Amino acid sequence: MMDLDAARRGDENVSTPRELARLAELLARGEGLSAPRGSDLLAVASLPDDRSNLRRSLPERCVP
Repeated sequence: MMDLDAARRGDENVSTPRELARLAELLARGEGLSAPRGSDLLAVASLPDDRSNLRRSLPERCVP
């Protein structure tokens, strides 16, 4: 996501592990995005890639 002001400050796409964990928690509960966008994100995150930290962090019920 592009945020020109954030990019100018040098903090574009900066997050903490805690923020990412909170995002994963919200997505697992079906919150934070519309249902179709949440499904899309979980579908991409569920693609087989054992190297993916995001995929390994998803609750088992979210990973096929």
